[in-house]
Amino acid sequence: MPLPRRSPDGLGRARAAARRACLAAVVWMLAAHAAAVPWIVRLVTPLTSGSEYAFLALVWFTGALTGAAFPLAAGIRLGVSGGAGGAAARVNALDNLGACAGSLLAGVVFVPLLGLASSCLLIALLDAACGVLLLADGCRRRP
Repeated sequence: MPLPRRSPDGLGRARAAARRACLAAVVWMLAAHAAAVPWIVRLVTPLTSGSEYAFLALVWFTGALTGAAFPLAAGIRLGVSGGAGGAAARVNALDNLGACAGSLLAGVVFVPLLGLASSCLLIALLDAACGVLLLADGCRRRP
């Protein structure tokens, strides 16, 4: 049985705003992380031992942040669509599509043309802009 459609007023709107704010915070943390990656790589690369742990921590932190974003995005979508299965399916499909497009663009276009540092800064700027858009979309008046 599908979940009842959430009301745009009252508690439903407050929950949606809180989820958007949390997702914007996670996206901004991803932006800060992306901006810091080139400097972390420069610091760690000359080390003769232990550098693999630093790279493992970088990957873990990225995974933790993107893993935190998924349920927040699904919760926002659930407030829009009402069905848990449909919301999860749509967010999962867009997540996979974005991962595919992002890895293709990063590996084929951005890093070869811009280099690692400039690519990371571009990604950081795009993430920061997405965080602003999340909050701006939440501030729009809906009928």
